[in-house]
Amino acid sequence: MPKIKRYTYNEYQKITRETSGCDDLPILAMGLLGETIEFMDVVENLYDLENSNSMFTTLDLITREAGDIMWYAARIMDVLGVPFRMWQSYGEIDNFNDSCIGSFRKTFRVCKNAAIVSEHIKKAVGHGHALDLSVVCHGISNVIKDIAYILKKIHGPWQPDRESGFAIALRTNVEKLRKRYPNGFETEKSVNREG
Repeated sequence: MPKIKRYTYNEYQKITRETSGCDDLPILAMGLLGETIEFMDVVENLYDLENSNSMFTTLDLITREAGDIMWYAARIMDVLGVPFRMWQSYGEIDNFNDSCIGSFRKTFRVCKNAAIVSEHIKKAVGHGHALDLSVVCHGISNVIKDIAYILKKIHGPWQPDRESGFAIALRTNVEKLRKRYPNGFETEKSVNREG
């Protein structure tokens, strides 16, 4: 069995740079918010008795959407000159004591934190406010911490002999991007992409 490639945060951030068609902060902030809403929409399917997808398909979609969120988070941090690994150093969410799964309020928190990032960037770029790096990084960190917690619940805790849910989301995202943009981002391939 071939060894699965595990990406470091630095490697992942570099790949997002290569597959980015735009580094404008407002566009990236909208992308983060949009992908977060798509992620939460798929998570809600876990509780929808009328969901036509199998549980396996739903869990796969959650993991793929999580990878899309990570892409936007890594791009925003990169444009701001912050290494992606620094998401671990920001934020105040403690998922060991305050899980985002279990109530609407906590689930909604993921979208709220993505909106904090988007709103702050909008004010900085569109309204002339000072951009506070810590506000953006705290919001991104809080989003990622909740996403990582959900992925841990889906894929189980990290163990030396298998990937964590977070690593699976990053790897799946890289595989999709490498397939879509083997030579780096191309507008034509973005416009005419499959799926």
